[in-house]
Amino acid sequence: MFLRKIRNFFIVVLVILPLVMWTLWYFSPKKTISAFIMDKTVLIDEGLEHKCFDWVLNYDRFVKKDGTTYDRSKDYYGFFPKPKQEFEIKDLQSISLYSIDQLCKQYDLCFFTDTYGIYRNEWTSQVNTGSRSGLMYGGLTEKEIYFLHKMKEQNKLILAEYNFLATPTTSTIKSKAEKEFGMRWSGWTGRHFQNLDTFNNPDLPRWVVTNYKRLHNNTWPFKHGGMVFNNEDETIVILEEEKDLVIPVPEIKTRPDIIAEFDLPSKMRYPYWFDINYFSPENEALAVYDITTTKRGDSLLNAYNIPKKFPAVVRNKTNKLFYYFSGDFSDNPIAYNLSYFKGTPALKSFFYTNDIDDRRSFFWKYYRPLVTKIVNDYYLTIQ
Repeated sequence: MFLRKIRNFFIVVLVILPLVMWTLWYFSPKKTISAFIMDKTVLIDEGLEHKCFDWVLNYDRFVKKDGTTYDRSKDYYGFFPKPKQEFEIKDLQSISLYSIDQLCKQYDLCFFTDTYGIYRNEWTSQVNTGSRSGLMYGGLTEKEIYFLHKMKEQNKLILAEYNFLATPTTSTIKSKAEKEFGMRWSGWTGRHFQNLDTFNNPDLPRWVVTNYKRLHNNTWPFKHGGMVFNNEDETIVILEEEKDLVIPVPEIKTRPDIIAEFDLPSKMRYPYWFDINYFSPENEALAVYDITTTKRGDSLLNAYNIPKKFPAVVRNKTNKLFYYFSGDFSDNPIAYNLSYFKGTPALKSFFYTNDIDDRRSFFWKYYRPLVTKIVNDYYLTIQ
């Protein structure tokens, strides 16, 4: 009898609780905001590169001007995959500057989540093969810089993240974007890989191995996990665990006042792609990456002029309307359906593991509170 009561209790919880959470979400007040989302790296219609941003919008009941929720497979600009390996491109290239001016009036904010683009070998196989061959689409354009300039001029919120300035954006466009936002890309990107053994890690990009071997007598001696640094000139630097790294992954360390402002942890490991940028005094670093290395690791970084500490989250000091995330923050394999249930952040510990490369914990502990606060604070200023 007792076990039956326990079983019935759990059945009620599993059935009723989600219904209550969904009902609370559904009847939460809607908040109208017009968001321009640019994502040029959509290999499948799930929209992984901007899914996290849409998750935040959906959970907090931000809707379009027509009252409908954002559809992550439709409500963005960039590359749109279609059945039978067909695709569509929807961006600013085919419209006039006058039309761009009108768009700037229409949108309240913009987020450039990924400009890396689509390469032919990836498109043909429909997966990230880890090699680069034949750019089909990608990179910032002159008209997008114009759009960003106008959004900035009108005091609209601008968010951008990893690969905003990097390959395949041309040097001319990159320079204009750097000048516009007071930033400069160092040429370096990086990422932690849990396993650098080419036989045991099919996710290790082929170009990493190829470029390293080209500069090191065709050798690849790595068997443990480690960090890969890639320069735009195709130089590869490897910091291996147990030899070069004290802590396997970079830690994001946040300023005490920012911890309080955004309800963030003081330290957060980040195992995914990041870029190293420098910023002018008009911007401030809210958080920095910290790479903890051995003496051998120090020597390697110094030899290639790679800093151990560099900005992770940056914003404009004056109006706080420009934010840059120096990481592929919005690319995260979270469950989008959880955004339809009020109260899911309170249950966040059930949605990730303690595995060092499980970046879902980064979404729940860092990305969600950070972006939620940014967008909600901005929303209050435009009412």
